[in-house]
Amino acid sequence: MTPNKIAVDFSEIERRALGGTNLLCNSRYVMPSKSRRVPVAQSIRTSLLWDRPIKFVSHWGVGSRNAVGPAENEAIAFLTEMMDELREVCLVSVNVEFFITDTHARLNQFPTKNIESYCASALELLISNSFSAKSMSSFLHDIGQWSQVEPIIGNGDLPDISWQIHPGKLKELSRLAHLRSKRSDPLEAATRYYIVNLIENIAITEGNPGSLFLSYSAPGMDFLLPATHFQKSICGPVGKGIHGVPGLWSR
Repeated sequence: MTPNKIAVDFSEIERRALGGTNLLCNSRYVMPSKSRRVPVAQSIRTSLLWDRPIKFVSHWGVGSRNAVGPAENEAIAFLTEMMDELREVCLVSVNVEFFITDTHARLNQFPTKNIESYCASALELLISNSFSAKSMSSFLHDIGQWSQVEPIIGNGDLPDISWQIHPGKLKELSRLAHLRSKRSDPLEAATRYYIVNLIENIAITEGNPGSLFLSYSAPGMDFLLPATHFQKSICGPVGKGIHGVPGLWSR
């Protein structure tokens, strides 16, 4: 291969990487964020250089419902459109894998039947639309981490995390737990939620090196996300502002 040929190939890769980055960071899909452009571009560029798919991972929230509905269908349509455009721009396969957070719903003590029913409904929706998906609990079982999470989402003893999290952030998590959790003690619910996220973040990050993380978290809550803790690429959030599925928030 001649030097000129190499230069042309790298020029084409840069063009496609820039196009994909602009699509994700400077469009209606994701609110502009200069701090996210570099890791997004690096991840896309690496995929193109190695001729491998661009991979996204994301949470899919459960809540207290027992089945998916119009909101989830709208989010899937929006996400599918974004991925189709990204494939056209980057000329490479794009994969998305969802982790359905049944662990969070169990932690918040939602009815088990509702959790199981919603997870089955969400799995059917995601897989039928060509996305990869699994429940967080099954993922943790598969990698041998369930024994760490099970006592935390139950009523096991809690370690002292005061040195790990800013009091203001824990206070905000407690406020949200008061609104969303069925546990009697919001602070305990918030503490358990934070610890479970730490364990899950390590597992997701180690199992998906170089992936882009799509998030539906509101601004200020990104300290809970895998990329925040482990310096991995993050892109997002995307969607239409639907709680529990990828939503449009500025980062």
